[in-house]
Amino acid sequence: MNKFWNFSNSEDGGRVLRFDGIIAAESWWGDEITPGVFRAELFAGDGDITVWLNSPGGDCIAASQIYAMLMDYKGNITVKIDGIAASAASVIAMAGTQVLMAPTALMMVHNPMTFAIGDSDEMQKAIVYVFTHGSYKFSVGQNANEAQGTGRTAIPRTICSTRTTSSTQIRWHHSGVARKAALINFTLKQKTGGKPT
Repeated sequence: MNKFWNFSNSEDGGRVLRFDGIIAAESWWGDEITPGVFRAELFAGDGDITVWLNSPGGDCIAASQIYAMLMDYKGNITVKIDGIAASAASVIAMAGTQVLMAPTALMMVHNPMTFAIGDSDEMQKAIVYVFTHGSYKFSVGQNANEAQGTGRTAIPRTICSTRTTSSTQIRWHHSGVARKAALINFTLKQKTGGKPT
């Protein structure tokens, strides 16, 4: 098992969860042990958690499960992006009761990606794989959208999805332009929002 997270306690008695680096270098697909360890550590304590997030992304299955576990946690969760929350890491960020970015921090979302080697049959399988995982990207837009009225964003999930499929397909956002960049509004406005109850 390759742990990519670390729980600790802050000086004021709160809990701290740090993600530095790739989210699950080895996929959680078919892995029952690693998610179980994360869940056990998450629910081993109570109270509010500060999540420090600095990750280029990683396994989308792991990110999805972590998001779901954090959303299931009873305490408040403050996500602080001090470096980068890209790709799968942006999904974890959406679990925060508050999501805060440093002035120099970055967030990136993109269409599902893969690679393939082989004949036309293998290429077709890759197309199906990427098309199927398009629903995953759509769900990220839903995560931002489902908190409408609570401060995350009022942008429909279809628009959130479309904004990752325009000319560049990879959308970088930084907190310095967040007040003007509509897509990132759900990050900074989350200061006054909350997790769905």
